[in-house]
Amino acid sequence: MNKLYNAIKRNHNGQEFFLFLLIIVLIVIISLISHTSYSLESFFDLLKSSSAYLIMAIGVLLVMLSGGIDVSFSSIAAVTAYVTIFYQNSHGGGNVWQAFLIAGFLGICLGAVNAVLISLFNLPALIVTLATSNIFFGFLLENAPTAHLSKIPEWVKGFGSGRIIEFTNASGSTYGLSYLAITAVALLIVFSIILKYTGLGRNIYAIGSSREAARRAGISIWRTQFFIYCFVGFLAGIASILNTSLISYVNPFNIQSVTMDVIAAVVLGGASLLGGKGTIVGSFLGVAILFLIKNSLVQLGVPSTWDSVIVGSVLIISIGITMIRSDEN
Repeated sequence: MNKLYNAIKRNHNGQEFFLFLLIIVLIVIISLISHTSYSLESFFDLLKSSSAYLIMAIGVLLVMLSGGIDVSFSSIAAVTAYVTIFYQNSHGGGNVWQAFLIAGFLGICLGAVNAVLISLFNLPALIVTLATSNIFFGFLLENAPTAHLSKIPEWVKGFGSGRIIEFTNASGSTYGLSYLAITAVALLIVFSIILKYTGLGRNIYAIGSSREAARRAGISIWRTQFFIYCFVGFLAGIASILNTSLISYVNPFNIQSVTMDVIAAVVLGGASLLGGKGTIVGSFLGVAILFLIKNSLVQLGVPSTWDSVIVGSVLIISIGITMIRSDEN
């Protein structure tokens, strides 16, 4: 038990403080270069635009903490968004709660495919999720009546533009905390509590830190893994509804292409690809940094084609910093 306790204790470090300082430096530099100022309105806009990423980042973090990897979550999100909106268009439009229910259930079903292959058959997580990502997305493209869904239910626009708190700025225009943002923040808080204060959270950290020590402590590794991969699918389904509400149409290619963005943000947030290390706060800060960089490129007129270069660079630098810190520890 002492070995298990020490493995879990090693997860806590100053990564979040470092990322917070990095965000402040980025804001100052971007403000000086682009001659724009960041305010509460900017923060709310960032939360809204990154809401789907934040929810997918929770799932990616859970998998990484357990020592696994999942690259199929974006394909699951693409499938659940398309199927959910197509169904609602065919059955009177529905509402946001029905959309969450359908997308979440479909996500669990698709995530269960990964869960069975990885937790029960002990197949490599990377190979399995690469394969299922192609299978899920390919099946969608083959059977979808149209490439995109521009017709969407009425609730999508209302949920995407709705705000739970609203303010007025100096110019008279309104801004506030959107439904999309509060959904993401609520899930971040819930999972931060789960990882810190529940047996499930300790089990996830323990498996990633030392699988043998976790097994000796009586933790069911296959059950924990099965839950994680199913829940990644669920979170991908929820994120797909937020993304659809944000852009007001369904484009499978739009959300399927965010895989590396989310993984890079989570790794930047301090999650280890070897497992056992990472936090919800760190992942949130990682996503925030990624969006700050992307938004600044837009403000500076840099072509969007550079996004992939930036994401790849962030991923390499993040892994390098993580390895250096691990060596120092």
